[in-house]
Amino acid sequence: MSALDDIRIGSLRVFKVLYEERSTTKAADRLNLSQSTVSYELKKLREIFDNPLFLRNRAGLLPNEHAHHIYNHLPQLFHDLEVLYNERVDFDPQLFHGTVRIDIIEPLAMTVIPSIYQKLHALCPHLQIVIRTWEESSLEKIKQAEVDVGIHLHAINSSQVRCQPAAPSNRVFACHHHHPLKNKKEVSLQDICAYPLILPSVSHANKDGKSIIEAACEQQGITPQISAKISYLPAIIPIIKSSSALYFSSKTSLHAFRKDLYFIEVPDEVATVDQRGYNLLYPNERHDSPFHQWLRKLLIQILSESCGTARSSDSPIND
Repeated sequence: MSALDDIRIGSLRVFKVLYEERSTTKAADRLNLSQSTVSYELKKLREIFDNPLFLRNRAGLLPNEHAHHIYNHLPQLFHDLEVLYNERVDFDPQLFHGTVRIDIIEPLAMTVIPSIYQKLHALCPHLQIVIRTWEESSLEKIKQAEVDVGIHLHAINSSQVRCQPAAPSNRVFACHHHHPLKNKKEVSLQDICAYPLILPSVSHANKDGKSIIEAACEQQGITPQISAKISYLPAIIPIIKSSSALYFSSKTSLHAFRKDLYFIEVPDEVATVDQRGYNLLYPNERHDSPFHQWLRKLLIQILSESCGTARSSDSPIND
């Protein structure tokens, strides 16, 4: 009998946590197992792989090269096993067991995360949901199938990543209700640039690294007063409410603060530069999975409803 026949999925899950915690005690706590059980699983894995896998030092367990190699293959292995277990001709989300990982661009996160959680929890009750704000490593994690779906303005199609349009972004400039521009009928880009601008700090802006505002101003020969680029939306709102600064973002992402802010329509000089909407970015290998097809359809529905709510909640642009 091959040593491969002795490998248990549960043992590999113990290995994964050991690798991440570097301690049998911490791994046991995280897995709700006894330390002796974790030590036994490690002993069995060392026998199966005929390799020590970890060396002990003062800091704890130090994984060797073979342990690194095994760990790097585990996400795909666990995913494939989930697909085999859950795949049915007629996919039923109520019966699906597994984990989903979603990374969302920061300005949008505050608006859509509650809706995503509520819908997923109701429709797919056995699903473990992991939602994070987009970070520099998110795209690489999508390529490696460590993230199931990313929601971003960035569009990319490659051998590893697919892109699916999801919803319009409906950009606006936000200011406080007593801002001088509130009483101006038509606001130009020149008018906008007379005030300090705060932009979202988002990776993958334009191909040349410029924001939409910077690109539009360059075309018009205008120098914008970009005072800050900030990634954390809740920290931006008090700044906008207490200063003359303008914040450029999507109206959908600002929906939770619509009573506190006044929205100025984007001038034509800006709208013509870039009309990107929100996209779903996902691993190419997850394209045909019944669960992931269902998930993407649901996310598009949620985003469309969120953007539709942001558009229809005010006519014209403000309440």
